[in-house]
Amino acid sequence: TVADLSLDMQELFIEQRRASLVSRKGSASNGTLNRDLGIMRASLRDAWKRGRLSTVPHVTMLPTPPPRQRTLTTDEIQMLLAGCHAPHLRLYVRLALHTLQRPGAIVELTCSQVCLARGIIDFNQPHRAITNKRRAVVPITKAIRPELEDAIACSESGHVVEWNGMPVKSIKTGFAAAVRRAGLSDVCPYTLRHTGATLLAAAGVPMRQIAGMLGHTSTKTTEHHYAKHRPEYL
Repeated sequence: TVADLSLDMQELFIEQRRASLVSRKGSASNGTLNRDLGIMRASLRDAWKRGRLSTVPHVTMLPTPPPRQRTLTTDEIQMLLAGCHAPHLRLYVRLALHTLQRPGAIVELTCSQVCLARGIIDFNQPHRAITNKRRAVVPITKAIRPELEDAIACSESGHVVEWNGMPVKSIKTGFAAAVRRAGLSDVCPYTLRHTGATLLAAAGVPMRQIAGMLGHTSTKTTEHHYAKHRPEYL
């Protein structure tokens, strides 16, 4: 019951949940555990708002893990692209670097969201609910345009990134294999988003423009992560 949710019980839950994650996935970060605890805390607060609870027990949270710092050098980018044996995987990597979008936004991208005439890609979908994971409208770079045109012309599913005429549900497995072939480590699909933003900052692109591509509502978040890469920093 809710009354049993003492700090000791929460510590036991964290211990057992961590052990379960390690046995299945090989690791269990504080970030993953905090998502579980956050859902628990939100559920209890919702029950309190609805009058089902008279009080809300305190839910402890673990220390927040440090932000992802790993980015790729230009040489590592070429190594990764060489490790992408499948055309759809190479296209995904190129799109991620040129648009700075999250993995889900790229694999869900449809041809109708790409306007070649105006030179923009709108990663927002009409049926998608607005969440904190905001999606942006970004320009089509000259380098990526030919690949986009080919992908749209050849698309059978209506999606930009597809495999055997079908949309790609997840890029994780193929991406991990490409990373291994490239001889890289500590690289995930999200690394490309950070890499692209870092390269833009190093090239002196204004933080406001980088924030817009990342979907940040405030440049403070962007500056916190990427200002140190700018040539004029300090």
